[in-house]
Amino acid sequence: MLEGAYSKIRYLAFRDVDGVMSEIHGFQIELNQPFDLDVTVDCWVYPDVQPTPELKKPGEFARCIPLGDQIVPVRVLQLDRGKRPRLQVQWPAQFGRNHGAIITAIEWMLGWDVDTRPVLAAIKKDSIIAHLHKPLQGLRPFSHPTFFEALVKAILQQQVSFRSANQVTRRLVEDYGPRCQLGEEQLFGFPTLETLSVLSEAKLRECKLGFKAPYLVGLFEELVVGNLQLDELAESDTSTIIKKLDALRGIGKWTAELAVLTGVRRLEVFPADDLGIRQIISQLYLKGKPARRTDVELVAERWGSVRSLVLYFLMCAQVLRLV
Repeated sequence: MLEGAYSKIRYLAFRDVDGVMSEIHGFQIELNQPFDLDVTVDCWVYPDVQPTPELKKPGEFARCIPLGDQIVPVRVLQLDRGKRPRLQVQWPAQFGRNHGAIITAIEWMLGWDVDTRPVLAAIKKDSIIAHLHKPLQGLRPFSHPTFFEALVKAILQQQVSFRSANQVTRRLVEDYGPRCQLGEEQLFGFPTLETLSVLSEAKLRECKLGFKAPYLVGLFEELVVGNLQLDELAESDTSTIIKKLDALRGIGKWTAELAVLTGVRRLEVFPADDLGIRQIISQLYLKGKPARRTDVELVAERWGSVRSLVLYFLMCAQVLRLV
């Protein structure tokens, strides 16, 4: 993680033209390293497939996030880029001035505290991908606010394109997700276990989940009866988490690794048998020869201890149409 991620941070209390206190509060931060909100989030959110539950516009990101037993609407605006980028985060004044938990949650999701300089250095040293160094400078790893959301989304992404998975996620969010208000804008959150666990397999299939519907029903049952405790599991070592998830019906190693990466933020993990990353490695390093998991892992050795994040950056570069 990046020591001293902030050079400045200050609380904001907005007022209208008549000096009346606004219903929106916020804070403004200045970071010590390049950060690009669009590059970071556009790897996960398609502009024409929203909400998932994220709502994304150029230079802006918004959604409802769970904080304890509350659902809080937040909006992030990029004010400046460059070496010391400035960001503004907004939330309703009703949640008070104690914004520490909100800062922590947004930092977790957008990854601006992750030191990506070693990753960029590894990319720059590799002549095959060195051209990606500059356009990916502002990229940080994106994480879901809860392990539960990450795990459900990982299941939805099985054996389909990421766009198709997002379309299914949008149906779940629109039909069953919480909604919250920030100013005049309605924001969306991801459905809770309490909401999803009472749905039948037939209801889930109505959201176009197909063969994944029974997998999710089984997962929800394990969580409700307490056989699977995600908060407790998240404190375990990485191999234990993957082994525990891999043992569940419908959750193989690929799904477990993706959930660990995006939900527990174990950045040393990347699903090397992902079809997309295998295609990238085939294209860039194997002259079109089909790549297996072992081929991906062998190529990734050149990047040393940051190999998993380099693979993540390459995946994002593909979504951003840089490769």
